[in-house]
Amino acid sequence: MHHTNENIGFWIAALNRQFNSYMSKQLTDFDIKTSEYIFIVQLNMTTPLNQEELSSKLYISKSATTKAIKRLVQLGYIYRVKDENDKRAYQITLTEKGNQLKEKVMDMLDEWVMRLTHDMDRSENEETMRILKKMSFNINNPNKDLD
Repeated sequence: MHHTNENIGFWIAALNRQFNSYMSKQLTDFDIKTSEYIFIVQLNMTTPLNQEELSSKLYISKSATTKAIKRLVQLGYIYRVKDENDKRAYQITLTEKGNQLKEKVMDMLDEWVMRLTHDMDRSENEETMRILKKMSFNINNPNKDLD
């Protein structure tokens, strides 16, 4: 298991690098970074959210979330509104420009998934998804017994 190309971590890291390279090229015209597009996607799914909710849902530190939100506000993709239930917090939502970008980002992600899975059948896709979710769960639950 010490051979690099037989290590699952190697392949996960390789896919991550390939994905970041793909998204970096795709996002060039929109002046956003690969670390920022995920906020657009998450707001697409569950608008509006506060910064703490975004950090939690995306497994991203609060400081990184704050930095990304500030930049996306400056670029006009999102805006912050005081939370009516918690005056200390802000609700984050997409602007019209952000909604337009969201559609383009979703197309980019669809293309990536199609490229990634083009020769996989439905059961392989489902099994891969099940395993990836299980792996993510394992990382996020470090107190789980290890064999």
